[in-house]
This record gives sequence, C-alpha cells and structure tokens, in this order.
Amino acid sequence: IINCVALTNIDKCEKNKKLAYKLNASIALILSKICNNLKCKMIHISTDQLFNEAKDYYSERSKVSPINYYSKTKYLGERNIINVCKKYLILRTNFFGYGTMYKKSYSDYIINELKNKNKIYLSDKIIFNPIYIGNLIKIINFLIANNARGIFNVSADNSLSKFKFGIELCKRLKIKHKDINIEDNKLKTEQVVKRPFNMSLSNKKLKKIYKKKIGTVEKNIEMMILDKNHKE
Repeated sequence: IINCVALTNIDKCEKNKKLAYKLNASIALILSKICNNLKCKMIHISTDQLFNEAKDYYSERSKVSPINYYSKTKYLGERNIINVCKKYLILRTNFFGYGTMYKKSYSDYIINELKNKNKIYLSDKIIFNPIYIGNLIKIINFLIANNARGIFNVSADNSLSKFKFGIELCKRLKIKHKDINIEDNKLKTEQVVKRPFNMSLSNKKLKKIYKKKIGTVEKNIEMMILDKNHKE
C-alpha cells in the first residue's frame, strides 16, 4: 500500500488542525493496521519539512524539529507507522513535475504564472533539493523490488533556493524569467505560518543501494522536459 494522502497546504493545516491531523497522521495509523492484517508493506510519502537547524544536509538520523502544524502532523504520521506497522518504507522527499487537472504542482505554478505574464515572488532564503516525480517513481519501484525498509531520503544531489529553482526551470524550458522576483519576507504579511529555511536532505543512504544516478536539481528538470518531449 502506497500512502500519498496528505494535506500539504501549510496555511490550511494551521487553520484546520483537525483535518490536518486526520489526513497526515490518523490515516497513516489506519493504513499501518491494514498492512499488518494483510501482511503487506506500507510505503509512506513523507516530507522534507521536518527540520529547523542550520545544517547543510539532514540525514535520516538527524533530530527532527518541526516548526508548524503541517510538519508536526507529518512527523506524527511517521511515528504512527514506525510504532505500529511491521513492514514499512518511509520516504522523505520533495518533488516537482507536471501535475494533474485537479492539482497543479509547484513547477506548474511557476510555468503557468509566467506564461500568463504574471509576476511571481520566490524566496532566495528557502533552500531545498527537490526531485523530478518521474525519477522518484523509478526509485520507489527499485526500493520496493529490493525489499528496502525503514526511512530513506529521496532527494537531488544538490540544493538551491526556490528563486534559483524558478530561474533554472525557466532557462531549460526557454521561458522568459524577467517576472520572477525575490520575495521580500518583510512585505509578505499574508504568510504568517513559520517555514523552515533549509530543507536539504542527504541522499547518501539511498546511494549506497541505488546505483543509478539520481542527479542534481538541474538534471532532474532536464528529465522532466525529456519525458514531456517523449510523450508528445
């Protein structure tokens, strides 16, 4: 069973804590019990927003220090699985790619806004190392096939700011990026929920068993573009 259920909107989690707890923590517990009854493995998609210290990269053993209700409930979901489920695989990750009709991805947001000639504001302070969802799926299939267990970070080889990510995305898609602006946190009054500034995950543990290249963030953007070109 692969659990992709989550409320990922950080502001909504803070406003509707009951729903956030249900989707991010309670369902993980319910599915853990179901997996035990069925004697099958549970694969859980977790998050990279579990830390708030000044480390370059966080490993699977780094001390968790969530700073908002979203990250707290995601961590509680992990703990529910670890405490109950006999066979589990928890994947801490952040991914991008082409979303669905009913839910757009972070990269979709950047692309669509710029194509519509709207100004967007991205942080040059928030650092992360997201992976292309197509690459993530390949890694998940590998881990399942090789009976991997425990917690794994699934992330790109390097980190960059959200502002830099937007620039690199546009360069490779050949979209003009003059409307990407650096977010001024002092002026952004609507964002009242705290966010971690460094979400960089170390993928060293994963690389010990996954021998294929995971790639930099830039390479993962190129993978996304190649996949779209092949489909077209």
